[in-house]
Amino acid sequence: MGTIDITMTSNVTRHDNQQKEAVLPGVRNTVAVASGKGGVGKSTVAVNLAVALANDGAKVGLVDADIYGPSIPLMMGLTGRPTVKNQRLQPMENHGVKVMSIGSSLTRCRR
Repeated sequence: MGTIDITMTSNVTRHDNQQKEAVLPGVRNTVAVASGKGGVGKSTVAVNLAVALANDGAKVGLVDADIYGPSIPLMMGLTGRPTVKNQRLQPMENHGVKVMSIGSSLTRCRR
């Protein structure tokens, strides 16, 4: 049986987008995980991608806006609610990933 050698590379290029800089100052890259179909693993993919990037040294934030089934806090092992510091919500964090989720405010309702 023969062998297969695969070399994967990437080259993320920066482009000037002043509108993005105004909305998300200091954010270099944004990755969206989305689908029009439910139950296909979007949250699982998002969590695994976020933790993998954090393990590689990236500063990662994960936003969960799924109002029908916010599962990110459970998958990330987070309980409770975000805190407020200097009149700003502070994300919860686990596995090197900062997380904001609609599900965080529902934690009390689940128990």
